[in-house]
Amino acid sequence: MSTPFDVSHVPDVLKALDRWLCWRYEMRDGKQTKVPYHPATRHRADTTNSADRVALDIAVKAALDPSNRFDGIGFVFDAADGLVGIDLDDCIGADGLLEPWAQVIVNAFETYTEISPSGKGVKLFLNGTLDGKERRRTGNIEMYSAGRYFTVTGNHLPGTPASVNNRQEALDELYRNTFAAPAATPPPRLNPAPRDLTDEQVIDLAGKARNGDKFKRLWSGDTSGYRHDDNDGHSEADLALCSMIAFYTGPDPDRIDRIFRMSGLYREKWLRQDYREATIDKALSGKTEF
Repeated sequence: MSTPFDVSHVPDVLKALDRWLCWRYEMRDGKQTKVPYHPATRHRADTTNSADRVALDIAVKAALDPSNRFDGIGFVFDAADGLVGIDLDDCIGADGLLEPWAQVIVNAFETYTEISPSGKGVKLFLNGTLDGKERRRTGNIEMYSAGRYFTVTGNHLPGTPASVNNRQEALDELYRNTFAAPAATPPPRLNPAPRDLTDEQVIDLAGKARNGDKFKRLWSGDTSGYRHDDNDGHSEADLALCSMIAFYTGPDPDRIDRIFRMSGLYREKWLRQDYREATIDKALSGKTEF
């Protein structure tokens, strides 16, 4: 019989821990949910209770028994293990490729990554700590180090390491840029442009403008004609695209950042707060018309 997981690809460091359970699809409030279950008792599992976790072979045997009606196996994070999981939802397109924003994160971490049961998301496993911030979620990004579980498929994402690696520096950077609270007293900004445009309208208008061909080339990630004046390249092209976006958004750094991340120029360097803010500030410097 076919199975929804392949433990042969699961790293040994995860296999060796008694942190496993089973799960089943159930409807809750009209939404399909993956509910954790104790493999032996077949009762709903409490991911914060160590008694509800078992060895991998026990979970696999229970999941393969059709009478249990389980849909897969899962790994529970425990702070004592020094492991962190990052879940990126809805990041694989119809073409089977990662969205640019997700590819940047996967490249930055270089650790064992697998495709989720839906085939639309990925999960990263790494060594690190969240220092009291065991659970964080915003938008399509989640990170956990305790009290939660990840479904495990063993469907290894091609091009990523087969091992669980220590990526504390990358973890801290992602946390700062994604979850850290904004400063209590942000610096004064000019008032945003009065136009009430959606992000999609901004992109559409920019592509239809007199310099629309230039915008489209930059939007697709084409940096030809721009100097590569840093090790990563693209900085001059980044500035040009931010300037074009700013014309339609007004002096709204957060929105410029959000729209830029949808473009083909978005890459790992953009996660650096100093580089990102300097580029946007330079794009807005001296601008009076939007």
